[in-house]
Amino acid sequence: MFSFCIYVPYQDQGPFRTIGYRDNGCVIHFSGFLLYTDSGVYLTLGIFHMNTLHELQHWYLAQCNEDWEHTYGVSIGTLDNPGWSITIELTDTQLENKPFPAHSYGIKEEAETSGDNWLICKVEDRKFIGYGGPMKLQEILDTFLSWAKQHA
Repeated sequence: MFSFCIYVPYQDQGPFRTIGYRDNGCVIHFSGFLLYTDSGVYLTLGIFHMNTLHELQHWYLAQCNEDWEHTYGVSIGTLDNPGWSITIELTDTQLENKPFPAHSYGIKEEAETSGDNWLICKVEDRKFIGYGGPMKLQEILDTFLSWAKQHA
């Protein structure tokens, strides 16, 4: 169990910041995206897992064959409502003809009460298409990657 306190130094004290402590007194430090304890134990951040980007990069690289990447690709953009837009071309990939169960929430009748908590993931015209609220980028990418792993 963690009991967090935030410590923000007045002066730069190097790349690490003490951000909290465990009940057992073990200090937790922050450096970039990594959390670690004085004993060297790494902790995960629940904010944005770098594994998601790492896995997307690997999926993309696996599609690159000196032809595919010149015509197709992955596009990540923003929406003005606000939100995210992701398009992943499936043509000439192992996912091109695989069924994808469309997945959505927080839209249509729910739109009035969902606020930023909405998401749409579907496959159309040999493209994975994902839209979501401003905090849904990871969920959209995780949805795609989970589906891609099922068909690897």
